[in-house]
Amino acid sequence: MTDNLDTQPGIPGGAIKTDYDGEAHYQIVKLAVGEDNERQAVSDDQAMPVTSLDSVLLQEILVQLKMLNAITQEFSGVKIERKDVCSG
Repeated sequence: MTDNLDTQPGIPGGAIKTDYDGEAHYQIVKLAVGEDNERQAVSDDQAMPVTSLDSVLLQEILVQLKMLNAITQEFSGVKIERKDVCSG
């Protein structure tokens, strides 16, 4: 069996790109990003924009850990020291 599924036989552009493994068709899709009614295909030259985890969530986690450390120290007298685990 061939790859691809023809959704509208005889009409150009009616095929869905697939990979057929002998048992099932798996749809092949391309990623695109952009505003409403606009899109730019993701490619080697146009990477998908991402937000670095350390610039958003890790800063909030650090704030929460500092608050937890202060509470722990206040009630138990135990001070939790920072240990750099990312050195390499």
